[in-house]
Parts: sequence; structure tokens; C-alpha cells
Amino acid sequence: MKKYYSVLLIFSLIVMVSCQKNVLEDRDPLALKVSEKIASLGGRSSAADITDNFQIGVFWPPTYADVNDTTFSHLAQGNVDILQYVITYSEAENLFILDKSADHGLRSIIFDARAYGTDADIAAMVAAYETHPGLAGYYIKDEPNMPQLDWAATIYNKILSHDSFHLPHVNLFPDLVVPSILGPINYETDYVQAWINKVGASNLKYLSVDVYPFRADGSLLNAYYTNLDIIRKLAINNGGIKTSAYLQSIGITGHYRRPNADELKFNVYSMLAYGIKYPVWFTYFTPINQGEPFTNAVIDSLGNKTDLYTPFQQLNKEMKTLGDRLMRLQSYNVYHSGTSIPAGVEALPALHYIKPTDSSAELLISHMKDWSEGGRNYAMLVNKSLTLSKTYTFQIAGWITDMKEISKVDGSEIPISISGGTVTLTLQPGEGRLFAFLPY
Repeated sequence: MKKYYSVLLIFSLIVMVSCQKNVLEDRDPLALKVSEKIASLGGRSSAADITDNFQIGVFWPPTYADVNDTTFSHLAQGNVDILQYVITYSEAENLFILDKSADHGLRSIIFDARAYGTDADIAAMVAAYETHPGLAGYYIKDEPNMPQLDWAATIYNKILSHDSFHLPHVNLFPDLVVPSILGPINYETDYVQAWINKVGASNLKYLSVDVYPFRADGSLLNAYYTNLDIIRKLAINNGGIKTSAYLQSIGITGHYRRPNADELKFNVYSMLAYGIKYPVWFTYFTPINQGEPFTNAVIDSLGNKTDLYTPFQQLNKEMKTLGDRLMRLQSYNVYHSGTSIPAGVEALPALHYIKPTDSSAELLISHMKDWSEGGRNYAMLVNKSLTLSKTYTFQIAGWITDMKEISKVDGSEIPISISGGTVTLTLQPGEGRLFAFLPY
């Protein structure tokens, strides 16, 4: 598990709890079908690398006892791509999970203890899984501390030496644990950049972090923005590494509130504004017997859909619709407007090409470019209000002659009429809308 409170250590400890199963199951026959969804997930026949496509993940998917057609059909219907397993299972159990994943057009990151073994153990582990159509990758470590970076990077590159397509999975701490866990370091250079250097920027599939915004006291964690901005900037500075981060879909009593549908929406669209290409829901199933008072997540502990399933499903559908376009975009700046701009973020410049006429408008406005279109400008506008719809008039720079919205329904470009140098737009609570502009 991966939540923070007090010194924010608890989730890194929970993740490492290994519920090793002793019951071996016979494998179901693998459904030898190549579905359209498998192809869209980046199968070897359709992509050079699994990261070539926009991916949506879930952390804490159905544990082994709950791996069945019903639970996996709910995942597929929820528009999920990748399941992140952090419990060690036997090879037979992992293969059963991968079979079920492939049957439903999904992929899974599996945790095989041989990842921590000898070079021969790692080679044998990869050989057991790498050709399976249900495989997304191999779990190494969630939230490595400073002494563990070298160890994790070594395993990462050993796995890549045998399988360059799938994901060696490592996710980093946020800066909230400086100095309590990581020590009195410079988080950006001594931890995140050091991790990039140790793996090698060209080898790193995703630069990943988890930071959760919705506090139990009703506030939104300001460090949410600054941590997303750190990985955004370092990813650009290191040659355009793709980024991943965790969406909050659960609460911990007294520490984190359980988000509602509008808060889920804000979490999604603010992450997209910061350029995330692989968002992962924390959590999908509701963890039990983990020593902490978790609220219900998307699925309760008995496998039933909760009230968050429908917005989870819809938001995933919207992300997948926008995904092809988002994969082409680089987020160069994320600006904040309004009267309460958090510390450590960029305020919207006075001469930005799209700017609310109301200086009190609380918005995120990203500046993105698509170099495959010659550097075409894009902007993701996100309503920071989690409770109210907002209608704002935006001043559009005089050099812009064409503005289009990228549809969340079908990905098409919808013309937006610019009248007198302005447009008026409505944003639902937490909603983001993506716009493209001409000329470049």
C-alpha cells in the first residue's frame, strides 16, 4: 500500500507485506485469442514498447483468491489496462493471473521472488513469463529508500537485459518523506535525478511517484502539485521520459478522506495537465487485514462495486479517448491562476495565449506542444473548484486564429468560435478540457 500520514511511512511498509500463497492451482487453458484490446495495450505485434500507448493502471487488484472471470470482467469493463500486483505468488499462481488477464484483454505486473535472486534466477523468471500476452511487467520495489536505489536499479537493468519490452516496476517516494525516511537530502537531485542516473534515462520506462491530495480535514495537499512538477521537469530534462503517478480512490480514517466523483475527476485531469501518461488508481480493491482503517475503494472487500465504480469507469473511458492525443503532447508548463496560488508552483503569465479575464478564477492551465504537428500549442484547462461548476471568459491572444476542443467522446477536434478575442467556457467541478490552437 502507498499512503502517507505522520511521517508517511505506513504504505511503504504495507506494500512489502507478502501474503505468500501455498495452494497451487492448475492453470486454466490460455485463451489463444488476440483481442483488439490486447493490441491497443501495446502487444509486441503492434508496438515497439509497452509504453508507446497511454496506459491506465490499478494498484491492489483482486488478490489471488479473487482472481476469476467476474472480477476481471469488472476490470475490463472499467477500461483498465494494467494490474499492479505487489504480493509475491508462485510461478503457477502468477501464470494463472496472467491467463485470466489475457482472457479479458488486460495485462498484469507480477511479483516473483526470483527478481531478488541471482542472475540465473532473474533469467529464469523472465523466461517463464515474457511471451505471455497477459504480462505487463515485473514488480521490483515500491518506494525505495536511499540505500535501496542502487539495488533496485541493478535489478531493473538485469530484467531489461532479458526483456526490453515489459515494465520493471519501481515507484518513488514523494518529497513528503524528507528527512524522515530519505534523510536530509535534496529530493530532486539526490533522490529522483539519482534514480534516473542509476537506471539510465534511456532505460527508464516511466518516472513514477505517488502523492495523494485529499486530506481528512477537507484540504488539498499543496505538495501534490510540486511533486508532479518535479517529475514533469526532470522527465523533460532527461530526454522526455514518460511519467506515471497514482490517483487517490480510497481514504484512511483520520488521515485521508475518501474522494467523491468530482474529486476523482480533478485528480485525473490535474494529472493529465502535468503530463502523466500512465495514471494508476490507488486502490482498486479495498485492502483488508492490513492494520489500517481503509475506507471502501472502487470495489469493496467482498468484490462488490461501490459508488466510485461508475465515475472510475467513465473517467477511464475519457482518458483512453484522449490518450492517443495525450501521448503526442509534452507538458512544458503548468500554471495556476486565482487568488490562492500554492507555494512552489508557477503563476499564469500576464501574456499567456489563453487567460481568464477574471483574475480570481481558480484554474490549472497547462502549456503543451505536439511536435508531430510542428509544435502546435495545446492547453488543458482544469477547474480547481471541487464543488462548483464555473463559467469563465478567456482572453485569446491576437495571433491565434483557430481554436478547437479535443472531444472526450471520440477524440475529434471541435471548433471553438473566438468572438472579439474571447471565448466563454464552462467547467464542471474538477473538470479538465483539452484545447488545440493554430497557428503554432
